[in-house]
Amino acid sequence: MEPKIAALALAGMVLAGLAYASTSAGLQQAFAHNFTGDESANFIANVEKAKVHLQLADKNLRKSDVALAHVEHARMHFDDHILGEVAEKNKRVATDLGAAFDKLEGMIGDKAPRADIKKQIKAVNSLLGEAQSARIDKKFLKDGDVQAIVMAQMVTEALDAYNRAFGMMMPGEAGSHGNSHGGSSNSMNATASHSSSGVMDGHMDQVYDKDAYEVSKAFVTKASGMFSKVKNLAPAGSEEEMAQVKAGLGKLRTAVNHKESPDDVAIIVHGQIHENLIKAFDLKLPDDTAT
Repeated sequence: MEPKIAALALAGMVLAGLAYASTSAGLQQAFAHNFTGDESANFIANVEKAKVHLQLADKNLRKSDVALAHVEHARMHFDDHILGEVAEKNKRVATDLGAAFDKLEGMIGDKAPRADIKKQIKAVNSLLGEAQSARIDKKFLKDGDVQAIVMAQMVTEALDAYNRAFGMMMPGEAGSHGNSHGGSSNSMNATASHSSSGVMDGHMDQVYDKDAYEVSKAFVTKASGMFSKVKNLAPAGSEEEMAQVKAGLGKLRTAVNHKESPDDVAIIVHGQIHENLIKAFDLKLPDDTAT
């Protein structure tokens, strides 16, 4: 009888976990915002995302598999299509950036001296800056709407990584992330455990993907570092909304550091930070539900 009871209990936990994850993911998706409509903002955001992953690669050079995964993730934001856009403005930069990524991946794979790898990471970062200068008109670097969207995307990245850190996969996300930079090959089991025993007093008791958790914290830091610039570009009369954004970033950092539930983190991201950025800059976002 005991094995049967245990089996039934385990099955119940799995089903409950899947139901919770589905409901939680659905709730997050219901009030998520789409900040991907502006091409200039998207390109600048891709540069910033790549830089975050390069920073994490630098931090994890003692674990070559993790470092390489971060470099690969950085390169995802500069695929052939994006490099083609850069080439239209500056072919040399596009060619050099692709080659620099190739060289960096090879150096990490070959376990080259860390000092040499760090030097190559700096070279890639420098080329990312050149690519941005070639592709983006300077006026957009001082455009409040553009910079607000970029910051919003950094916050979204923090939330997405946080969800993965605790085994939660949003609809359509399964299989889109590699294990060592945020995904999980055991997402079903992780999700079941997360639901049945992962939340204690509003806090998560186990991180299922430590690399994704570090990614989340890094993007929180990136977004927080952008606040002063975005605030200075905010229109007159938006002081209250920007104060809410600042408070939301502080709450987000605390929530992530204290491992609060993904739903609580999502409420801070979408309900406080994103919502007040939209109000402050009167942002017009693409309609996710449009067909």
